Amino acid sequence: MCESKLSSFSVVAVFDRAEHEASGLLVVPTFRTPHVTIAHGDLDRLVARLLNCRHTLRPNAYHEPEETEP
Repeated sequence: MCESKLSSFSVVAVFDRAEHEASGLLVVPTFRTPHVTIAHGDLDRLVARLLNCRHTLRPNAYHEPEETEP
């Protein structure tokens, strides 16, 4: 995912699925391993719960910085 869809981001957040489930978020399989959809009936609560889940920030090895014109 980082290589194809997230290459423009220099850092990615990595979450543990159990953290999402423990916080009351619904983890729905997309059948495209390792991807899932995170869901909740209230968008504000979804964002708040997601932000409160323990996660790690990692450098994205596939990040391709934008070229600036000279």
